[in-house]
Amino acid sequence: ALVEAMIFDIGNAISTITIAYALAFFYGPLELKMKNIFFNVVKLPALWAFMVVITMNLSGYHLPDTTLSIIDPIGLLTNPIILVSLGIYFSLRIENLRLLLLTAGVRMGLGFVIGISFVILFELEGLTAIVVVLCCAGPVGFNALTFPSLAKLDMNFASAITSMTVLLGLFTTPILMYLLQIFIKI
Repeated sequence: ALVEAMIFDIGNAISTITIAYALAFFYGPLELKMKNIFFNVVKLPALWAFMVVITMNLSGYHLPDTTLSIIDPIGLLTNPIILVSLGIYFSLRIENLRLLLLTAGVRMGLGFVIGISFVILFELEGLTAIVVVLCCAGPVGFNALTFPSLAKLDMNFASAITSMTVLLGLFTTPILMYLLQIFIKI
């Protein structure tokens, strides 16, 4: 299921490290010109890493075991670092409840509807269908904190929406998993 989630998330990853990143700078107070925003996107390490990995995959090239033994432990630190960062920025300070609820509703509620629509439209079944719905209805991701920080946007709102949806996701994800297993044959 994790592999299927990663494959499903490729489009999201590409749009996040290009379009969402560019929009963060476009609406930020730095007043960057489109040319500067474009070069910021092109210089983004995540985009380069993505292109290198895709190129390696398509060419069939594999890193030597020695290299993997060095970079694997570094890669394994990513999740704990993200969790620590989420903890540092965790905030239940609600300044604009209406906007928070609207944002959470669009991300998780509309995401759920879109996920169900994908399942129906593409006739997905079993674990694949469940993964698609759960990915679509999940909480706001860590980039919602990263991009506002880089683009000098409202970090209080970014912290609040990330915190609120992660907390909400702690309850909705298991419930969705249970209900989806009932309605979708695995």
